[in-house]
Amino acid sequence: MSKLTEKIDKLRLPGNYFAGASGAFSGIPGNVLVWSRLNSPYQEEPSLHQRFIIVLSINGILNMSIDGHVFRLEDGDGIVIFPFQHHYYLKPDTEKLRWLLISFELPEDESLLPLRNLAFRIPDNAWRIIEQLVEVAPIPDSPHSAVDAQLPHWVSLLLTILLTEIHDHSFAAQRRDLKQDIIYQVTHYVNQNISKKITIGMIAKKVGMSESNLRRSFRKHNQGFSLGDFILKIRLSHAIRLFDNPAINISEIASECGFSSLYAFSRTFKKHFKQSPLNYRQYLRNRRFRPKRIVPPVKR
Repeated sequence: MSKLTEKIDKLRLPGNYFAGASGAFSGIPGNVLVWSRLNSPYQEEPSLHQRFIIVLSINGILNMSIDGHVFRLEDGDGIVIFPFQHHYYLKPDTEKLRWLLISFELPEDESLLPLRNLAFRIPDNAWRIIEQLVEVAPIPDSPHSAVDAQLPHWVSLLLTILLTEIHDHSFAAQRRDLKQDIIYQVTHYVNQNISKKITIGMIAKKVGMSESNLRRSFRKHNQGFSLGDFILKIRLSHAIRLFDNPAINISEIASECGFSSLYAFSRTFKKHFKQSPLNYRQYLRNRRFRPKRIVPPVKR
């Protein structure tokens, strides 16, 4: 306490009220989930979704592929998987692993881009934040466990530390060039024009490629998935995020996500999720208030 009071006594009235500190990025992460894995996460098929995931290797060597780039995470390494990045875990060097995953949602924020396709050494000052984050994370099947309101703020602080340490040469373990990241360029363009009609020709012109080269390059770096299916997945994922806003009706969501009509949106949504947008929205609402009683949507 004495050290704290000494530091407090040294603080003085600011000379300029417009020169205060600003955050490294805007917004607070939402819908935060934290879990651990203690075994091999080897996957045959890649995953693709709209969430961020911070992967931290605590013990063991973790090999993974992100948008066709292979990363090797050793003890104390980490990486951030961005929304709509195809990723899967390769066969590990050992079966004994301990790794921590922190998943969250956040509107597109270009200030986080320096962390994309970057495997990093976990900074010393980040371990204290990770310990606090794990401390407040809910433990499954525990009668005294609940989602702590502090959790998103600890994740925000962890991201801030990672962004401020990025200029340290010892921070980056492996990096891939964003200029060659065709997945990022397409994702960014679609997000910026989500409510508009988007053609392959428009995207090709934006990234400086012919339509045929764009299609071929995209399939090569996106595990064989077509560009059209990828754009549709971004639109549907954006729609699901908008379901949380009770002020927007289904018809407005359809328009906001670039569908030509409510009918086209409902038909496409039901084809992918096996139920109507209205029922899915109600499912999300019920799950929030009665999580143990709700049966999740059918996935096929």
